[in-house]
Formats: sequence, structure tokens, C-alpha cells
Amino acid sequence: MSKSTISAYLLIIKCLDKTTIKTRGGRVFELMPGTYIYVGSCGINCSRILRHLYSKKKRNFWHIDYLLDQCLLEKILIIPNISERDLASRIRQENYLEAVPKFGASDDPFNKSHLFRIKSLDNLSDVITLIIKKIFEKIS
Repeated sequence: MSKSTISAYLLIIKCLDKTTIKTRGGRVFELMPGTYIYVGSCGINCSRILRHLYSKKKRNFWHIDYLLDQCLLEKILIIPNISERDLASRIRQENYLEAVPKFGASDDPFNKSHLFRIKSLDNLSDVITLIIKKIFEKIS
């Protein structure tokens, strides 16, 4: 797949309470209250994002489906010309993010997670700006 036909996205998700997620594969994730960033792949046309927005009766399949059943989707950012794996790699080492081990990354041998908790949330827009700046510095 050429670089111009791939895109990734970030979901900004807020969990108001401590949340326990059990997936169909039996994995259990314990999440503390807070704001999380999920990295996903949307391919050429990003129609997968519509699943997150409008499908309340969807069958849970991906880890993110289980999370969105219990927490609030606040924002979606589409990042063109970057793969899900590359995007997760670029943001995983930021000191203001904490990875949730093995969440959403079962098919990614390079990244331990595709879900990151924002450690300190003084200003969400500042965190998003830092992430986007880092991503686009490395793309250009």
C-alpha cells in the first residue's frame, strides 16, 4: 500500500470512572479515570471511524469497541499519510503519556500498545497540539 493511500486516526476518550474491560479473547484491562488517546488505522477512506460514531448496536470485535461501550468519545483526529504503527511509534515515548500494555496492538509487533493515558491533563488542546506537531515534524 502506498503511503498516500493510508491514514490513521486518534480517538480522544474520557473514562469518568475506573473501568474494567474484558474482551472476547478474555483479556482484561483495568483503566483508571482519565483521558486516553487511541491510535487506529482507517485505510483509504476512513469509513471505519463511522463505526465508532454511529453504531450503537455493533457487535464488539476490536478492543476499542469494548472501551467505547463504557467511556466517552470526545474527539477524532484523522492523520493522513501515516500508518497506525508509525503513529503509535511516534507518540508512545512521550513523557506525558502512559501506555496501556497490549491494548489494541495484538497485530503490531513493534508497539506494546495503541492506547495511551494522558498522565497529567492541564490542557487537552496543548497535549493534542504537541502530538500533532511531533507527528508532522517527522512526516515532512
